Amino acid sequence: MKKFAIFAVLVGQILCANSNLSQNLEPNFNQICYQSRAKSECNKEAMAHFQTAINTADTALAEKLINQNATFFTPVSKDPLYGGAGYISVVNFMRQSFPDIKWQIKDIVANDAVVAVLWECSGTHERGEFYGKKADGAKFSFSTMNFYYFDENGKITNDVAGEGLAGLLIDLEILK
Repeated sequence: MKKFAIFAVLVGQILCANSNLSQNLEPNFNQICYQSRAKSECNKEAMAHFQTAINTADTALAEKLINQNATFFTPVSKDPLYGGAGYISVVNFMRQSFPDIKWQIKDIVANDAVVAVLWECSGTHERGEFYGKKADGAKFSFSTMNFYYFDENGKITNDVAGEGLAGLLIDLEILK
């Protein structure tokens, strides 16, 4: 159950806003960016593209942003998920119940290797069941903080979410 609650918070790592940029973004755009700008600024720009990838479930774009060997552990799969396709598979899982789910960057701080993002996630439970709860049209909105780690090529290698209040509720067995 603790994994589910962490996953619910981590859903924030997986969804955001604009148009399909995959065909317009160079596969090694961050390496190119690193040659002319500060890595921290390039990493922030990568996160704007990441927001688009998760909001549009654009696997091709995610694969340009996430290292193919990056490993993600979620309750969606008993086995680890890898790279951009693995990450987007979690987005697709969420969209089955919340087709309008959206993530928006509210604040962002970066250095050469790590980006901290404050996300706002919102959506509506419109379809199917989500962990036993039937769709009832309930709307949700929450904020979460995530840390994204970048490799020397400017690709995401890890994503760590803060549990915050959800961690407390889990430990007190209020949230199961």
